Amino acid sequence: MSRTAHSTATCCYRLNVVTITLPPLNERREDIVPLFEHFLLDAAVRYERPVPLITDRQRAELMQRDWPGNVRELRNAADRMVLGILDNAATALDTSVQPLKERTESAQ
Repeated sequence: MSRTAHSTATCCYRLNVVTITLPPLNERREDIVPLFEHFLLDAAVRYERPVPLITDRQRAELMQRDWPGNVRELRNAADRMVLGILDNAATALDTSVQPLKERTESAQ
């Protein structure tokens, strides 16, 4: 084994101390809304934007989606909602937020 391969293998074993297996979001739907709200707060702080409020209808829509991208997809949807970016994925979640162009124009 070369020195680099040995170093890489050693590093992986040192980093892989604990493995936690979590079921996908579609198997733990009770976590979807609290995670989404957490990601909304995080995105609002990162982008220095107000935290949008989600309606009961939007909560129900969050719970109904399959979330094939799991937590990353959920986090990205929260980012889009905070930024007011309405694409196909975010439209179902938020129809009340102004489009980004209107938000930037009103901020000027």
